[in-house]
Amino acid sequence: MVGLNADSTRFFTAMAIVILISQCAISYSYFMSCVTSSADTALKLGSLILTPIIMFGGYLLDKELTWVKYFYCLSWLNYGFEALVINEWNGVQFDDCPKGCNSTIPCISTGQEVIEDVLDFHVDHLGRNIWSCIVDHSDNHCDGHHRDAAVDDRITIF
Repeated sequence: MVGLNADSTRFFTAMAIVILISQCAISYSYFMSCVTSSADTALKLGSLILTPIIMFGGYLLDKELTWVKYFYCLSWLNYGFEALVINEWNGVQFDDCPKGCNSTIPCISTGQEVIEDVLDFHVDHLGRNIWSCIVDHSDNHCDGHHRDAAVDDRITIF
């Protein structure tokens, strides 16, 4: 309908990745609610930390900046975005390169070129990205649950 890969396996994989990304966001907000004493503080601190996570999600800043590369490892959005890109573009072939393609205007003819040349992702990172999101979700959820269960009087760090 909108031009995405029509394979049902790709569709359900994409839905699973999107659900996993949303679970990471939910566990992050659960963690923020457990380490702060009020909703106002949780919103302020959560926004302060969430801004770099969004910035380093893979589609706002260029990964070629050397000092920025290491911050991408902290963003679950980066792992989810890369997994969605790999899921959508891996194995896709384009038959309609426009006329006039040359060395200065390259013709992208495969999804592999989109993944590796245009977006600087790697096809073999799909499993790593999914597991990184699962670990991040579990870590935030368990830390928040542990913090919530261990503190009876709601003594918080902020």
